[in-house]
Amino acid sequence: MYTALLHPAHRILTWRPGLPAGYAGIQLAGSRVASCYCQEGAVVLQEFQAPGYHLQVSVFRISRKLDLGDAVERSGLSCTLSLHNSLERSLEGVGLLHLREGQFMLHRLRAGSAICHHFSRPGEHQFLECSFDDRLVEQLVLEYPPLARALRTTAYNRLLLPGGRPRPAGVQVMGCVRQLLTSPYLGELHQFYVDHKMRELLVLLVSEGFREWKDPGEALQPWEIDAVYAARKLVQENPDQHYSIQEIARLVRLNEYKLKRGFQQVFSMGLFECLLEVRMARARELIQSTDKPLKEIGCMVGYNRLTSFVTAFRRHHGFPPGLLRRKP
Repeated sequence: MYTALLHPAHRILTWRPGLPAGYAGIQLAGSRVASCYCQEGAVVLQEFQAPGYHLQVSVFRISRKLDLGDAVERSGLSCTLSLHNSLERSLEGVGLLHLREGQFMLHRLRAGSAICHHFSRPGEHQFLECSFDDRLVEQLVLEYPPLARALRTTAYNRLLLPGGRPRPAGVQVMGCVRQLLTSPYLGELHQFYVDHKMRELLVLLVSEGFREWKDPGEALQPWEIDAVYAARKLVQENPDQHYSIQEIARLVRLNEYKLKRGFQQVFSMGLFECLLEVRMARARELIQSTDKPLKEIGCMVGYNRLTSFVTAFRRHHGFPPGLLRRKP
């Protein structure tokens, strides 16, 4: 069931069923869970598997520099998405790969290929991995020629994405992942819900990965790209705030022109367009998962007046927020 992690001391770490005592971190609803320990920290692995796909959430809590050996378990189309902190890993035949928080990469992996996870600084690292069976991918290939061409021309383990670089996960991808992690259902209904969301995630990943793309490395320095990602994180974590471009630029230490241009280049959307996406996705999630009044939800996503919130929601989604709570 669980991958065999090889410690630098040439021993395989032992998995124990269940979450560690006192664990209060990210959890994958309905998953099988195991954890393991070493002197440098702890690993929590949560796995959900069904016909057509495999989903795994890994949490590494590291206290000092550490490298862990691993191996690819399944051949096929695979996605890795960094949920918290950056991720570095070496993949057989490819070399060192780096994912910033909020980035993802798509591969066609070969089972048995060696992987090494590199943790250069202490902290908690969270990432999601999912793989899709060929029969499920073939359904999408028929309708999406860029994916078919990439699968046909790209060697095993190489990145499938244009430019050979990871891509930023958009609001829709992150929203879908959030819904996967917080399924409100149990039993067969939970299985049905996750099946649906995994197919939705596959479509979103391919759509995000293969859309028209410009390499941000051509015009931006690495520290400027870091600042652009910091700006997006600031907006995502504070949808109720009313930042100006000048304030965001000051907080991430980048001039306004570079911030606006760089944000558009990296994420293919403007900064305030991103803020609107975040607000509307969060509002929809709150409406469907809580009993909070619409006025309170509007305030939580930056709208002090209910009429302004309803208008913005209707323009974005095509229907008023109250429609989500009407009984059939």
